[in-house]
Amino acid sequence: MVPLKNRCGLIEATLQSIVAQTVPQWEAVVVDDGSTDGSDRVVQAMSDGDSRIRLERREGDIGGAPACRNQGVQAARGEFILFLDSDDLLGPHCLEHRMAVLEANRGLDFAVFGAKVFVNAMGDTDITSYDLFSPGDDLDRFLTSDFPWNTPGPLWRRSAVKRVGPWDVRLRAWQDWDYHTRAIALGLKYEKFDQCDVWICRGDQERIGSRVTPERCVSIAQMVGRTADMLRDADLLTPVRTRLLAGLVLNNLLHCLCCGGAPADLRAIWEAARQHELMSCFAGFELSALLPVLGRIGGR
Repeated sequence: MVPLKNRCGLIEATLQSIVAQTVPQWEAVVVDDGSTDGSDRVVQAMSDGDSRIRLERREGDIGGAPACRNQGVQAARGEFILFLDSDDLLGPHCLEHRMAVLEANRGLDFAVFGAKVFVNAMGDTDITSYDLFSPGDDLDRFLTSDFPWNTPGPLWRRSAVKRVGPWDVRLRAWQDWDYHTRAIALGLKYEKFDQCDVWICRGDQERIGSRVTPERCVSIAQMVGRTADMLRDADLLTPVRTRLLAGLVLNNLLHCLCCGGAPADLRAIWEAARQHELMSCFAGFELSALLPVLGRIGGR
């Protein structure tokens, strides 16, 4: 399923890559988040020519990709679910191969595959988007911001998506980080396969949610705090992971400072660490004493 907002120049190529799949049994649920550039009309025109493409309007008062993904999951009818962004491209055998893997591995809740980067067209670079098989535990890699995979990497069973629960509509960024760490913490069974079958856009256009803002920094820090609670409840919060999570909070404090965050924003990030018991990593520091140090690091 695909969340959409003002991607008129990109969504058609994404849907064309789905139409070109070697397996015909698919549905593309596109949830429009109030586009004003005609993106919804592009999807509707393609839907008129192919009933497997379905356009929905985002419902409710809360917008954003997570809300659209949650609505798309509710609307989807298939056994398997693939989350895409509105500028991702699928290789022609992507769905056929991925579904075959899950059919052959009934014990898996989801399977993860590789991705490459494109600038203008599929295959115009040989750059991988992430390294599936870098050394280290996948959960620890997420906690160090070394994403082992991102949004379009996994193909999920519907039952697995139900276990993970809805995408967090409070988040302004790192929604896939949150979703995938939850899946790992819940003990969902998965394997990684050495097959690059999706291309992620890294062109000149600004990606949705890519700009650093104080609101984004606070949102991420609060999500990191909730992740600490989740790992603690699952008996997965080791001292090393506590320090990694504290480091993510500190990193967002630095980013917030560098992008002109107000004192209230900085305090909200600091309180995220305090409320979720990450403060032991900052023993001996007060926010007022730490900010000048971070300011020097950030060049302010």
